[in-house]
Amino acid sequence: KSQFKVSENGTHYIHIRDSKTLAGQREVPIYKTFYHFIKPFIDSKEDKIFKYEAKDGKGSGNAAGKKFPRHLKAAGVTRQKLVFHSLRKFVNNEMKRFGVDVEARCQLLGHEFDNVNSNIYSNEFTIEHLEEVTKDTFKSILGNVSSNNQGIPSELAEIYLKKGYSLDDRVGISYLEYQYENYLKGTKAKYRLLS
Repeated sequence: KSQFKVSENGTHYIHIRDSKTLAGQREVPIYKTFYHFIKPFIDSKEDKIFKYEAKDGKGSGNAAGKKFPRHLKAAGVTRQKLVFHSLRKFVNNEMKRFGVDVEARCQLLGHEFDNVNSNIYSNEFTIEHLEEVTKDTFKSILGNVSSNNQGIPSELAEIYLKKGYSLDDRVGISYLEYQYENYLKGTKAKYRLLS
């Protein structure tokens, strides 16, 4: 839990202290919207966020990697050859698609960047800079929710109506918002009119 920090300028980040490589020891910004989503979970923990034991000389990440396929199955994701490390590849490709330069991507993902100019003559990017250059990437990854006026898009109407939604409900329409709609959906308000 102590690895979750806030910079002097208010940027939330995680300080990764345990890694196989020096580059893997890094600070990774947590996109604001995502941080507010996970904050209650973090606050509910006393000490460690995830209590995995280090096994097989692979550190505690090995346990997370083994739980990942079970989580995917429970979420209905059935794509072959999808492993925990696939997330890093996906995030790297999304950052590249959004024009995040290779140095920032390497620093964020904990990859070595063997370049004299960067290694000797440059400082690391600040956590605020990393947050700024990746914010569009993470907005994309988190996905979008339909607007009040849009409601359920016509191409998704049949799926959502079978689940008890109304046509004017706001729903996840891309990436994580869509994939995890069953978990993220709100509860409809009930009103009682008193006369």
